[in-house]
Amino acid sequence: TFLLVVVDGRTSVSAGMYGTELAELMDKLGAWQAYNLDGGGSTQMWVDGQSYVNSATGNNGGSIRSVANHWGVFAGTAGGKGRKPGHCVDYLTGAILQSAMQQPRMSTDYNADGKSDACIRGEQGVRCAPGAATGFGADAAFVGWKDESGWADLSNYGTLRMGDIDGDGRADLCGRANARVACRTTQTDPFDTAVDGPALSDDSGWDRPQYYSTIRLADIDGDRRDDLCARGAAGLRCYPSTGTGFGDVIQTSLYADADGFGAADKYGTLRMGDIDGDGMADVCARDAEGVHCHLSDGNGFPTAVQGPAWTDASGWWRPMYFTTIQLVDVNGDGRADLCARSSADYRCHLSEGMAFGTAIAKEILTNDSGWNDPSNYGTLRLADIDGDGDADLCARANARVHCWPWEGNGFGDSFEGPALSDDEGWELDRKYGSLRLADVTGDRRADLCGLDGEGLFCFASQGGSFGARMAGPAWAGLGWMHPSTYGTLMLGGPVAADEPDAGVPDGGAAGSGGGSGGIGGSGGSQGGSGG
Repeated sequence: TFLLVVVDGRTSVSAGMYGTELAELMDKLGAWQAYNLDGGGSTQMWVDGQSYVNSATGNNGGSIRSVANHWGVFAGTAGGKGRKPGHCVDYLTGAILQSAMQQPRMSTDYNADGKSDACIRGEQGVRCAPGAATGFGADAAFVGWKDESGWADLSNYGTLRMGDIDGDGRADLCGRANARVACRTTQTDPFDTAVDGPALSDDSGWDRPQYYSTIRLADIDGDRRDDLCARGAAGLRCYPSTGTGFGDVIQTSLYADADGFGAADKYGTLRMGDIDGDGMADVCARDAEGVHCHLSDGNGFPTAVQGPAWTDASGWWRPMYFTTIQLVDVNGDGRADLCARSSADYRCHLSEGMAFGTAIAKEILTNDSGWNDPSNYGTLRLADIDGDGDADLCARANARVHCWPWEGNGFGDSFEGPALSDDEGWELDRKYGSLRLADVTGDRRADLCGLDGEGLFCFASQGGSFGARMAGPAWAGLGWMHPSTYGTLMLGGPVAADEPDAGVPDGGAAGSGGGSGGIGGSGGSQGGSGG
């Protein structure tokens, strides 16, 4: 197989690539040989029978170049080569742009005041800003997971998750360092207490996207504390939270590499949510024959539930479809449903506890109307924007955001949201990938938020429309334009609690944290840096 891969960084939508990033890309493509086909004057290409096909003076003279800036890659399994060609969408869609879908019930309310707070990792560490009725309070630096200590590595910053691991009603923070998962809980000031997580180390292979991108925080045993789960080579494993740490591993054989889940279109569909309404998070993922779910009993996932037949044969291996899969309680009955975009509609299969119902489809978001563009399908979000207890759908078209409220038996007519248009740069992944639905103002209606050239902003939901723009922290400028920063925006929830704590101050600061356990092994106890 011969591939041509564009790696030029001189367009308005690219930041280029470092040599190490290029090497990683070549590896993901299954390359065993690669060479530069530069379209400028620095390299010429000669083809038998055609002589030179690019201009040696085109670099500065502006003349037409017959060869684009590509890398030629020979890949494949013929001749003793190790792997078939792959693709490079797995880590970008799985670990960064689709983080809002992987944990749709993620709460970022770190002070337990009933409002969604915002956190992001900058060059100097994690900063957070509390939600408020008019937007956000002042942001502050908390956890020192800095670039210089290695946290600019995708296998580290791409694992930042928030959830309540100690059951106090306040969102905690976890991320995978090189040696293990490091978590931060709150005792006095936000994130002031370090908690060692499982030893999902680089040395044992957890720096590979098929493993680190599957890290989830979810309550699998119903004790109101989020546990840590991830997919290793041998299958899904979970570590129950003890409140001050994590217990022994619960190892399963579900979704193992041997069953094909080492491919991005398979591991990239791992979702967790409460399918049967028993208070314990269950798990789903898609293989070549469709979605397969398993119900938690607190000690494992012994009960299989068949999901929709979203098969490879019908095209569901394509990112435009599999990345849109969400496991969310759409109709407000306490059971998580399966929803996704197909080529011709947006469809949901409602959970019946031990099965999923037939598709409830609405002919929107179709390929024919342009929704096969990642800057559009990559913005699908489900949350309760009108405060009626069910989940509504919002997504960004080329000109603006549109929302479709759930109306009992399906999605109703749309209403227009803010004008976040392509003309204003919203086709860039650092913009469209930042869109979140979260109740920042505390009125139990999810607001629309995102990052642009001025920083974080939100439009408050008014039920059937959105209000004026509310400015947040100035997380903008040169230092905020890399995926290691904008790709870590955490903003969601809050998840309602029966007895929320009174809360803690929004000030304070904390340091940094971060053993070995194989991809089939267990955890340990030691701090470490990200890189």
